[in-house]
Amino acid sequence: MHSAAEEKGTAEIIRDYGIPNGVFEELPAVPADFNKIVSLMHKNIFKNYDFFSKDYWLQPEFYPSFRQNGLEYWQKADATRYGVAGIGFFPATQAITMKRGSEKTTAFFVHAAFGARTFQGIKLKAVATGNADGLSVELLDAEFLLGPSFPKFSSSWANRVRAKITASSEAKSGSYDLTFETVAPSAENSEKWRAESQGNYFETAKAGAEMFETITVKVE
Repeated sequence: MHSAAEEKGTAEIIRDYGIPNGVFEELPAVPADFNKIVSLMHKNIFKNYDFFSKDYWLQPEFYPSFRQNGLEYWQKADATRYGVAGIGFFPATQAITMKRGSEKTTAFFVHAAFGARTFQGIKLKAVATGNADGLSVELLDAEFLLGPSFPKFSSSWANRVRAKITASSEAKSGSYDLTFETVAPSAENSEKWRAESQGNYFETAKAGAEMFETITVKVE
């Protein structure tokens, strides 16, 4: 016998946090396998990050840091504290192995810092360390607007970034670290986003927010 939630293809997250349910009202329905598969991901067993859709990565429980230190922004609310800007990311590190002459796509996730009340314009740039000749990275969805995470999670508070990594047939064997920098979005997008957010807008790079995400690529 199936529960009503299972029949609808959704699961229920028990949010007995002692904070208003309205904090989560703009988020999508939770996928039926959320608890199982996200638990495996947190244990570093499930590593196919490109699998996840926004129904997963818009849930704050997708990110281990939410229960670790994010909840306190609601449980210990401070009226004198105004979260202007800031970002979080997940996972902090990941590793992939590639053959020369192959291509792989992976993903990572960027979210507004817990407690952030502003809209943030972001553009990411990939940087390869070491002698990475023959290794190229194309970031998909690398320029985007993050909405506020406080006092409630907006429907745009997090975003997925996909990285298409190509190792040419001339690539040298070895390990290479890909890191990511925040840079200014296009002037066109910044102007549009500033208007849409009624001036409640910051560019993440100018606010000093940094990315510490690393993808280690081993070329064989």
